[in-house]
Amino acid sequence: MIPQHQYSVGDNVQYVSSAKYDYRAPGTYRIVRLLPSENSDHQYWVRSALENFDRIALESEVALIRVRSDARVTRRFVTIQAPFQLRGMEEERPAGDYEVTTTEEAIGDFVFEAYRRVSTTIYLPPQSRDHGIGLIIETDPAEIEGVTNSDPKSKQAGAILHQKASR
Repeated sequence: MIPQHQYSVGDNVQYVSSAKYDYRAPGTYRIVRLLPSENSDHQYWVRSALENFDRIALESEVALIRVRSDARVTRRFVTIQAPFQLRGMEEERPAGDYEVTTTEEAIGDFVFEAYRRVSTTIYLPPQSRDHGIGLIIETDPAEIEGVTNSDPKSKQAGAILHQKASR
């Protein structure tokens, strides 16, 4: 019987300490694909919001990041009505619908509920000439609002929002 992968697509992981990987981006990586294994150390494609490419990681090289139960993740789809380019993007992207994910952590107590934004990311699907499954760019919410509220014909146009929250 072949052993199963320990982690699943969508899990957040981090590299465990190793001088071998000093050149990689720090922080959280998301598992985007399970790879076939030749031995008991399974392989994964992982992606950092800080890099424009995926990496291959062995199961022994990463550790799961447990999401705190008081964390709040909000996903919304925004319609951007004109071509745009955010900081961290290599090229302009066309108008269209894009997924924006905001992660917040609780800072309040039992009486007053309060949250602090930890990160905001936008998912950029692959363009027709690209290979892979797209990019995740960490960005500033104000920058997202700036492009959703701009239209080349009318500066008054806003984004059409569809919001789905999950805890």
